[in-house]
Amino acid sequence: MKISLICCECMQGDTKQVPKYEFTLKDDNVYLIECENGHKSVVTIAVHKFELLFEMGVNAFQEGYYREAVANFAASLERFYEFSIEFFVYKHLGIEKYDTFYSPGLYLGAWKQIKNQSERQLGAYTMLYFTVFNKVPDLLKSNDIAFRNDVIHKGYFPDEAKTLNYMENVFKLIQKGLIELLELDKEVAHLVYTRKVEENVKVEDFNGGMLINWVEPFKLNMMTLTKEQIRELTLETVLTKREDGYEIFSK
Repeated sequence: MKISLICCECMQGDTKQVPKYEFTLKDDNVYLIECENGHKSVVTIAVHKFELLFEMGVNAFQEGYYREAVANFAASLERFYEFSIEFFVYKHLGIEKYDTFYSPGLYLGAWKQIKNQSERQLGAYTMLYFTVFNKVPDLLKSNDIAFRNDVIHKGYFPDEAKTLNYMENVFKLIQKGLIELLELDKEVAHLVYTRKVEENVKVEDFNGGMLINWVEPFKLNMMTLTKEQIRELTLETVLTKREDGYEIFSK
C-alpha cells in the first residue's frame, strides 16, 4: 500500500490544487518531500503503528481485499499489545524514572528478547495486565485465532461476513483496552504514545528543511479522539467512508 503526501509550504487551503507525492509505506514512518517548487520537508505521520495498521485494515476491507483486512487487523492487535506492555512498564516505574530507564536502552534491551515472538508478547501482556487490573484480560477466542491462522498461514480466502466478524472482535478488544489505559493514566498513555511516534525522527533528517508532524484523522487515533469518542465508536462507523477531506492512501 502507498500513501500520498503534499508539501505543506505549497498548501493554500485547497489540497486538490496542490501536487501529491506518492510514497511506499516505510517502517519508520518518516518521508522526505522535495516539491517542484524547491521546498524541502520531512513528514512524519503522527500515529502509532497499531492505529496505522488498523486504518490499513479498514481501507483494505472497503476496497474488497478481505485477506489483507484480516492480516492488518491481526497485526494491529499485536502492536496494540506492544503499546500496552510499554504502558504497563512505565506506569510501574513512574514518570520520573521514564527517561532514566529509556535513554540507556534498558527497556528496548528487554523488549528485544521477545520482539520476534508474538506468543511471548501475548504472555507478557496477559501477566502485566493481570498485575495492573487484578483480572485476566479479554483475548481473542480460539475460533478467531484459528480463522486468523487459516488466512495468514494457510492461504484461506475469507468472505465478507467472516472478515467482518473477525474485525468486529479485534476492534472491540482494542477499543476496550485503549479505554482502560486512558482511564488508568492518561498522562502515561500519551507519554508512551508520543515517545513511540517520535523515536524515528533524527535531527539530521530535517536539517535545513521543515519538520511536519502529519496528523491524519484516522478512525482510531487516541491523540485526536477523546476517551468518550473512542467509547462511542462502532465498527459500522469506523467502516464509513469519508466523503470529503484529504485521503492519505493512494488509490
